[in-house]
Amino acid sequence: MARTRPKPARSLSLRGFLLHLTHYAPGWIQKKPQELPFDPGVAGEIVDELARQGFNALLLGVSDGVRYGSHPELTRQYSAPMEQLEALAAHARSRGLEVIPKLNFSRSPINFHND
Repeated sequence: MARTRPKPARSLSLRGFLLHLTHYAPGWIQKKPQELPFDPGVAGEIVDELARQGFNALLLGVSDGVRYGSHPELTRQYSAPMEQLEALAAHARSRGLEVIPKLNFSRSPINFHND
């Protein structure tokens, strides 16, 4: 007899995708000095595909992927101008996606988010 999946009690109202603008995986740390800025064109293509697939939220892992006027000490060679992030967010909103920034507040001794 085939098993059937129980129906969910309710459907989720958000269908989101997390897009990191920079890398922090342990295996990537040695490559950070060669990291390039995120590609706004590719990011725009991702947003377009998310909208086509029915996503309604874009979570952006910004970290040091953009230049902050308030925190210039976080700028790296791969940090993109804030205007690129603003343009990406505007494009996502124009495609019906809610834009949600992802910030790290972990006190990880491995990834040093607190530093």
